[in-house]
Amino acid sequence: MSKLWIVLCQEYLNRVRTRGFVIGTLLFPLLMILLMVLPAVLMNVDVEKPARYVVVDSTGVLFAPLAAALADTNEAGARLFQLEPAASGMSDPVQELTADVAADRIGGFFVLGRDLLEGNSQAAFYAKNVADEERNMRLRRTLDQLVRETRIEQSDLAPDQVREIMRPTGLHTFRVKGEGETTADEGHTFFLAYVFGFLFYFSMFAFGAMTLRTTLEEKTQRSAELMVSTVRPFQLMGGKVLGVAGVALTQMAIWFLAGALILTQGSGLPGGLSTVMAQIQQAAPSPFMIVSFFVFFILGFLLYSGIYVAVGAMVATETEAQQLQLPATMPILISFMMMFLAIRDPNGTVTTVLSLIPLFAPILMMVRITVLTPPAWQILLCVALLIASVAGSMWLSARIFRVGLLMYGKRPDLPELLKWVRYG
Repeated sequence: MSKLWIVLCQEYLNRVRTRGFVIGTLLFPLLMILLMVLPAVLMNVDVEKPARYVVVDSTGVLFAPLAAALADTNEAGARLFQLEPAASGMSDPVQELTADVAADRIGGFFVLGRDLLEGNSQAAFYAKNVADEERNMRLRRTLDQLVRETRIEQSDLAPDQVREIMRPTGLHTFRVKGEGETTADEGHTFFLAYVFGFLFYFSMFAFGAMTLRTTLEEKTQRSAELMVSTVRPFQLMGGKVLGVAGVALTQMAIWFLAGALILTQGSGLPGGLSTVMAQIQQAAPSPFMIVSFFVFFILGFLLYSGIYVAVGAMVATETEAQQLQLPATMPILISFMMMFLAIRDPNGTVTTVLSLIPLFAPILMMVRITVLTPPAWQILLCVALLIASVAGSMWLSARIFRVGLLMYGKRPDLPELLKWVRYG
């Protein structure tokens, strides 16, 4: 045990003292924040440039209100949508205006069908760039509003009465807990479930690959031959797996503590950031969720680390390792994809069965606990199955590791691998 502890400490310290660990620990949360915030910020950046737009208004009544609704100006005071009616006498307005767009004489054009108000035709917008969904959504909302208002004006009903009838109703969602307590939940549970699942998914790809590469490097560099003369193969394997697991837990703990600090101090942030932080605070996980996450994270990490160690001991080159890495990580990919079914139907038959399978349990059971906590016996059964699977994985991996660490040349096939397990 003392030798295992020495290997563990050496592996742990060698990892946490590197610049890569420090940089990764600092950059990953910043990157996640950027991925969540930056798209929304960029979508709100005013990138529209003033341009002429022609309106082919076959209804005869929508051009003026459309021009008034799209009267935005830039900082210089120029109108972004310079609308003008289509010239009369065009034999084929769409073809002629398309040529104008292609030649950059106009920025685009609208076609409002004659029966648009009756619902028998649709509106169309032509431009070189129609990928700007922010602009497209605004145009759709504006046209929908104008068509509704025009229909109201042409009906016998009073506009105020119709607007009151069509006034939207907000729907607030509240989560009912087991003890009868209710809490407001506007997507917070989905956010938490996704974060927990993504953290395990990301960590296994990052640290699992680290475990595989470490095993492969020691095998190819022949350093393992020297170490096994003083340390038993199981002690060497266990120390490396637990050392990398300690690195992963350290990084997770730092991220959780940093998140807790930000949440407690978020109200003092300037501008709208304090409002955003207030919404995130409502999604803060409970102590039971945090404890459950670390339990399933540790067990899942040890389970997959045993698989990665076995793969590293079986292969002799980086190319072979990459070929076997995908099958080893396939259960993680499947469980990450099935996570969305678990969010929608946490107590369904498929979700329940998959969450009890050890290879899928770290993500799916954690998602179930977050969304709708399952019965205690299912959680305990899942933990027991995971512990048994970790023990079995470590036992098999140790036997493969013991033989494969000193084997070179051709990658073993299944019969050869079974011999390794039998005689390891």
